[in-house]
Order: sequence, then C-alpha cells, then structure tokens
Amino acid sequence: MSGGEPYLNRHSFKCAVLVATGWKPRSQDLEACLGQQVGANAMLTIDHLQRVVQMVLSTRDSTSRLREVYQAFDTAGLGFIRREEALHIFENVAPTVRTNIVEEVFDALDTRRTGRVSCEDFMAELRGRLS
Repeated sequence: MSGGEPYLNRHSFKCAVLVATGWKPRSQDLEACLGQQVGANAMLTIDHLQRVVQMVLSTRDSTSRLREVYQAFDTAGLGFIRREEALHIFENVAPTVRTNIVEEVFDALDTRRTGRVSCEDFMAELRGRLS
C-alpha cells in the first residue's frame, strides 16, 4: 500500500493472503473467491482481503481431510494417482465397489485426460462437488 490508500495491488494482495493463511492463491482462485475478475492492475480493498482470508480459513478443515484422503491413494508419494493404482486400491480395500464405478470416478477426476489425477485436480473436483 502506498500513500495510506486502503488498496492492495494483486501481487500484494496474494502476499497478504499468504501471510494470513499460509496459502498463496492463483489469480483464478481469487476470482473464484471474490466472484469477479482480478486483472493484473486490480486494486483490492481490505474488505476483499478479509473475505478471502475468512473463506480460506473456513475451508481449511475440509481441505486438510481431502489432502489426507488423496495421500492415502498416492502411496508412492509421486504427486499423482494412476488409474491402475486406484483400481488396485479399491480391489484390496473395497472389493464390492465395481471396477466400472472406480473408472467413472477416476475419469471425472482426470479432467486433463492424462491418465493421472494430481492432488490439485482431486481437491478441486471434490471441493466443487462437496460445496
């Protein structure tokens, strides 16, 4: 902030969110939280900052749980889950879940069609469906 104005540019805003929450949002994250476009020259207020920080902190518990679920599937710690791994885990842990159901869920999570599901993809898809 400069000259005592109650505004933050986009970069300063992201840094403030990082300091307050431990999470540095991408521009599209800010747009989703604020419900408006946040261009490179956007000037954001303290009210915007409070709204984003509250939103991040209120979702932290569910985010932590989703991350734990993801990590249970990413047994190799590679940062992604392959279709074969998901099928293998369900065969061993929940054999009554049909293979085609596991594949349908995997396909829904694999939004980039890479044959892998990253933690980011997993959390984004499930957060959207659970909210």
